[in-house]
Amino acid sequence: MFRLPEWRIANTEGDDMRAKALATGAALLIAMTHAASAAVWGFGDSNLDNGWYTVAPYSGNSSFDIYLMQASTYGIGKMTNNPGPMSIETLASLIGVSAGPGNKPNGTNFATSGAKNAIANTPTNGGFPNAVPTTTQMKKFAGTHKIGVNDVFLIDSGGNDVTHSLTLNPTDRLTYLNAQAGALAKMIKALQTAGATHLIVVNQPESFGTTDQRNARQFYDSALQASLNAQSVTYVWADKNRVRQDIVASPSTFHMLYTDNSQAHIACPQNAAFPSGWALLCSASSPVITPTSFAQQTLFADDGHWASEGQRALGSYYFCLVKKNWPSLVPTLPFPPFPRPPFGCGVFSEFATTLPAL
Repeated sequence: MFRLPEWRIANTEGDDMRAKALATGAALLIAMTHAASAAVWGFGDSNLDNGWYTVAPYSGNSSFDIYLMQASTYGIGKMTNNPGPMSIETLASLIGVSAGPGNKPNGTNFATSGAKNAIANTPTNGGFPNAVPTTTQMKKFAGTHKIGVNDVFLIDSGGNDVTHSLTLNPTDRLTYLNAQAGALAKMIKALQTAGATHLIVVNQPESFGTTDQRNARQFYDSALQASLNAQSVTYVWADKNRVRQDIVASPSTFHMLYTDNSQAHIACPQNAAFPSGWALLCSASSPVITPTSFAQQTLFADDGHWASEGQRALGSYYFCLVKKNWPSLVPTLPFPPFPRPPFGCGVFSEFATTLPAL
């Protein structure tokens, strides 16, 4: 599944001197390669957010903010069983860079939990009051940053628009989703026009949820792709839905026991004070929500967000997309050390016959 770097293999064979020499040389080359690596920029909602609300003005929801104001003490702030990495962090690490929250020094991830594509949250349409719409995230980025020729852009947005659309009548639902998909596609086109050439656009979990949810997600994905294609945007479609299906089909391959979001099988048990998104406050040190003993062996952290092992798998998948579509961006040197190694590309059905290893 995961091929050990050559110097580690040598070490297991007992050639200590050769291993040390290779390790030292590799470390120097890695440092040089990382310095020239591309940035990984993120835009979207809680599926990517890795700590936007851990600094003022926080989320705008007082129930969450009383704890988010002490995020560094509690080790919270990501929509997973903290402190595990989000998918964008796994992707960035594999390329050789970091992807911290965009409202912190040197941060490259502008995703904010609760964000809709193009409209601000209100008491009527729901969501964290301080969420920054995804198109606004992208506009602010374009106005303050120069795009590098090797930069990678990861965009995962639309889930909150789908949720809101389900409160509308069927006709208005489709009109709304079509407009939001179009607004996002327009900004992605603007990024491409400004110089972005490595665009990854993530789909919604079409095969998961109620019938209404599945139908709305399918419609949104189709509308987004149609709008992107109509504007001649060159992008890679990230099939997160298929990744979830791969995990469900073979949980043990992904080191999991549970793949559903029932209360008995999620990493972070719900606290009644938080009706959704409670993984944001979940950690071993949290005063309100602590992970279960099997938190590292389940797909979901809460009702809709993935736990750390699922995030690690998803980030590995995004890396495989980069490797397949833009191989020149992939470091050819041994990977840096990871707390847990990434998943090899061959575990994902999309790459089973084309990318057997990382």
